[in-house]
Amino acid sequence: MVDTLRANITSREMRDEDYPKVSIACEYGRHKAYGHSLKCHSSIKTPVKYVKPLYQALTAFGTPPEVKRNLATGKVTYIGTCAEDSAANQVIIAINISTGHYPRMKDLKFTNPVRTRNFQCKKFCDVCKAIF
Repeated sequence: MVDTLRANITSREMRDEDYPKVSIACEYGRHKAYGHSLKCHSSIKTPVKYVKPLYQALTAFGTPPEVKRNLATGKVTYIGTCAEDSAANQVIIAINISTGHYPRMKDLKFTNPVRTRNFQCKKFCDVCKAIF
C-alpha cells in the first residue's frame, strides 16, 4: 500500500485540495474507524449515506451536505462534512451490523481533530459539539 501511495505521489503533482482538511478517529467498544473531512475534496461528488440516527441528528442543524453562513459572525458551517461525521458513521454501521442496535451519539469517543497538512490540533465545530 505504501508503494502504491508513493507511486501516486510521484506520478502526479499533489495539490492542497487533494488532502483532507481534518482527520480523526472514532471508537465505541471494539469498533474503531478513521474519518476525514469531505468539504475539501472536489473529486468526491457522491453524497454520503448516513445511518438514520446520525442523519436525524445532523438534520436538526440542516440537511447534509448543506453549507450554512452566519452573516452576523461570518462563520461558515458545513453540515455533514466533518471528519467526525465520517468516522462516526462508519463506527455506527459496524455496531449495528454486529449488535443490531445503534449507540447513543454521546457514547462515541473521538481523538482530537488534526489538520493533516501541518498536524495542528483543531477544535470540534459547534455542530459536532452538540451531536457528540
